[in-house]
Amino acid sequence: MTRAEATADRIAAAAALAGGAAVVLAAPAAGALLAGEGLPPLAFPPRPTEPGPASLSVGAAFLVGWIGAATIWAALAAALGCRPGQGPAPARGPWPRWGWAALAWTGLWWLVAWTRIPALDPVQPLTFTPLWLGYIAVAAALLRRLGARRPRGRDLALLAGASAVWWWLFEYLNAYVRNWHYLGTERYGDAAYALLATAAFATVLPAVALTTALLGRLRRPWRCPARLRPVRVRRPGRSAALWALAGAALLAAAGAFPAQAYPLIWAAPAMVLAGLQRLLGRPTWLAPLARGDWRPVVLPALAALVCGLFWELWNWRSLARWAYTLPGLQAPALFAMPLTGWAGYLPFGVSCAVFADLVLRAAGRGGLAAALGWDAPEQPPEEGSR
Repeated sequence: MTRAEATADRIAAAAALAGGAAVVLAAPAAGALLAGEGLPPLAFPPRPTEPGPASLSVGAAFLVGWIGAATIWAALAAALGCRPGQGPAPARGPWPRWGWAALAWTGLWWLVAWTRIPALDPVQPLTFTPLWLGYIAVAAALLRRLGARRPRGRDLALLAGASAVWWWLFEYLNAYVRNWHYLGTERYGDAAYALLATAAFATVLPAVALTTALLGRLRRPWRCPARLRPVRVRRPGRSAALWALAGAALLAAAGAFPAQAYPLIWAAPAMVLAGLQRLLGRPTWLAPLARGDWRPVVLPALAALVCGLFWELWNWRSLARWAYTLPGLQAPALFAMPLTGWAGYLPFGVSCAVFADLVLRAAGRGGLAAALGWDAPEQPPEEGSR
């Protein structure tokens, strides 16, 4: 990539981030106002402590569960259902000494999170962030053990800062859909809550990125999504505009009809961001699909599901925790998450990857693929014209 192309890439990524943030903020509000619902209470920091509406529709739960299970099966089949390419397996490295310290740290904070020892009461509501710092360190140690390239510290720091903003945007969306609320945080004032929540939210993107990298190297068959059916677009400019508009419409629908359209908030941001980036003439995180490389979809989706397992597990018995209320889908739960809700982690993972890629491109770091050390070649120009 030439210097001019790199500059254009940075400008386009920054513009897509700014435009995407504006759409995420404006579209639900526009939908709510057009539907006559009015705006929800909007204050910073948002502190949802009251449960929203919850119900169970067997038909809706079956449909969502079937779609989620089929999608997970397809992702696993893509990752495991073909033979790995020929050639030597990646050389493994040593398990670092600090990896043992990270495991011990994580286990210690897990114990603190799930026990109710009076002497530990001041720190027991604060276990989310140290647990996830431990997870991130263990994931980095595993990558080193597998001989994989790890995202650099500067890249992880950029993702951490962006991650806090990213999840605050979802807290804003939750003001409309009211799908989760928090328990055990009442002891903190607004300033302390905002600071502690920001620290917790900063762990989301680094955890998903490192887990994505791990899945790409954990076993050689995980590379198989790089050799699937290509998806080519004849008129990328028009398709990008429709993609971005569709994402905005889904966000507006979530604001207008929160009890019915709330699942859309997990996929819509990726549609808006990728559509805007492509409209600005730059290849997106999803561009490798044009050559049959489905890793940008399969691996982040599964990575979010893996992270989701630990999010929900550690949250389950923690003192400060969240709880879910899903209209129509309040099915029996695994940990605190209704079984139907687990499907939301799949599009959320892709949205995280699209956003993280834009952040790293805007910072001149080459994008998420470069940070993960993927060996995919540069995306060729897409067929057709605007």
